[in-house]
Amino acid sequence: MVAEDDMRDQLARDMAGDTLILGVGATGASVARHLARQGREAVFADTRADADTRAVLEALPGSATHLGDLSGVDLEGVGCIVASPGVAPHEPFLKRAEAAGVPVVSDIDLFCDAARAPIVAVTGSNGKSTVVSLVAALCEHAGVAAAAGGNLGTPALDLIDGPVPAFYVLELSSFQLQRTSSLDAYCASVLNVTPDHLDWHGDFEAYAAAKYRIYARCEYAVVNADAPPPRGLIDDRATMLSVTAGQPGLRQFGLRGRGADTMFAFGDRDLMPVSECALAGRHNHVNALAALAIGSAMDLPMSAMLDGLRVFSGLPHRHQCVARRRDVDWIDDSKATNSASALASVGAVAGPLVLLAGGRGKGEDLAAFAQALPRHVTACVVYGENREGLADRLRDAGLSCTVTETLNEAVAIAATLAGPGDTVLLAPAAASQDQFADYRARGRAFAAAVEGLDA
Repeated sequence: MVAEDDMRDQLARDMAGDTLILGVGATGASVARHLARQGREAVFADTRADADTRAVLEALPGSATHLGDLSGVDLEGVGCIVASPGVAPHEPFLKRAEAAGVPVVSDIDLFCDAARAPIVAVTGSNGKSTVVSLVAALCEHAGVAAAAGGNLGTPALDLIDGPVPAFYVLELSSFQLQRTSSLDAYCASVLNVTPDHLDWHGDFEAYAAAKYRIYARCEYAVVNADAPPPRGLIDDRATMLSVTAGQPGLRQFGLRGRGADTMFAFGDRDLMPVSECALAGRHNHVNALAALAIGSAMDLPMSAMLDGLRVFSGLPHRHQCVARRRDVDWIDDSKATNSASALASVGAVAGPLVLLAGGRGKGEDLAAFAQALPRHVTACVVYGENREGLADRLRDAGLSCTVTETLNEAVAIAATLAGPGDTVLLAPAAASQDQFADYRARGRAFAAAVEGLDA
């Protein structure tokens, strides 16, 4: 508690000066609303000259705003900068603030200072949105009030405006964690760490280090036993629970058996047949295990959690079947924005499939991705900004590959390549911002294009 109190005191000292909110998107707007509730003011800045300031100015009317070139923004009197997650650490304005000794904090620091309920925090390269949503659903089945948000759905600070729950359940990105010093979660979990956002963090080591910050001073730590965190990272006083995709050991959640006989298990106790879980795919079954481990740390009754697994069918744009046309399944996994998530999505399909991939690259090793694709990928259609480089790597790996420019064109080509019993899978292994606002817009465009095939 001493360390936590010291950090809160330091945050209060930093906030005594003027607060500058860097980024006027969803996170910046939530910070503005939070400060407005406290009767505080702020200055806004954004590197985008055309940034939409309506939401932040609605919360704090008349505030000064600086858009585009920030080189002339005066830092004199600024007590701290609350930086939105999307603002990279190498942004010149942040470098100038660092040189001037101005502290840079995250919205999560402000949230932790204001939260009056225990925090359950989840991160990972893949699966974190599913796990956070599933934990919230398990809480509902158990009759436990939980408020879920963060990087998923409702910004964390907007949760403070509602009733105080039994738990806050937060999805946290590596961007948020890199800048957060005061999380002190009741329960923390890193689901997995595979290369992602290397353009933002600089290298994999920095990215992984940001993820593992979630465990600092947590009370319960849920870890991936198949890829455990570095030794000494978790406080000895934390209670450990672990998850494995294989047969569980002592105090482990895992999968026992094979095929139709596979069971969710804890230690030597079988919990429920995997076949009864509403979530499909082995990767989602491991997500379900993580949710059970987190729920156990929250003291949720096991029977209620298992009932929740029987009805929670997942989130949009995450391995979601959007159509069946001429005996071909069309699956939207637009959220598969990196190689590891795309490979997991491909692995969840049993039969022959046509893969749609491409978009804005994230600095990953495309050759390694191509070599890892299983042989039941019968054809690839690549589109988007990184299409040529991705196509070269896929062909080097011996895969049939067609190149086109847009997702709509890719869907039309895939329809000519897929036969009865096949699956067409959108698992881009890339960001969406070359052609779409986000992965949701990409997923909606995919579904619309598939629907248009019958027009």
